[in-house]
Amino acid sequence: MTGATWALFLLPQQLVVWDGQEAPAWARSADSLPVYALLRDLNGAGGLEGYAWAGVVLVPAWILIGWPLLGYGTLPGVVGALFLLGAPVTVASYLAESAPAPWHSLWGAEIFVLLAIPLAAIAAAISARSRHFPTWWWALMACTLLVSVASTAAFGYFPHGTLVGLGAEVGALALLPTCPRSRGVAALVRCGG
Repeated sequence: MTGATWALFLLPQQLVVWDGQEAPAWARSADSLPVYALLRDLNGAGGLEGYAWAGVVLVPAWILIGWPLLGYGTLPGVVGALFLLGAPVTVASYLAESAPAPWHSLWGAEIFVLLAIPLAAIAAAISARSRHFPTWWWALMACTLLVSVASTAAFGYFPHGTLVGLGAEVGALALLPTCPRSRGVAALVRCGG
């Protein structure tokens, strides 16, 4: 849930940067809080504009969301690894927004990671079901596409808004403390399938 919380914390300022006065009133109100002045002060630091910093400071959210999935076997681990991949891809994307061609074509590249995550999650859910994970766990994993679409629509911005929902989903998935073991001989094998 920490990754979701971090993405949610960063969301108001990003909505204001992106939409200006068209941003939702709640985002404009939150953006006026003193804590967001720290983020605005990053503008120009290291030669980067504020928009590029928005991609850089989002890195912890990607990592904190993906990390817990690495311990649930191979296919759920692939979903976790895709979240980890989202961190550098998002940085490259945000840096590319004002870059000249051909680098500008990387702007928005995180959408491909955000599309790959639900596809991998379907395979992970099928695998988890066959490996005796609780029904709630694999069913929730199977709903990753729905969670992605709903959280993007609810918050009106990706990847920040998308990560809020996905982080909450992974937080719920992480309630299962260990990877279930199959019965019989397979119980001797580490959770890997």
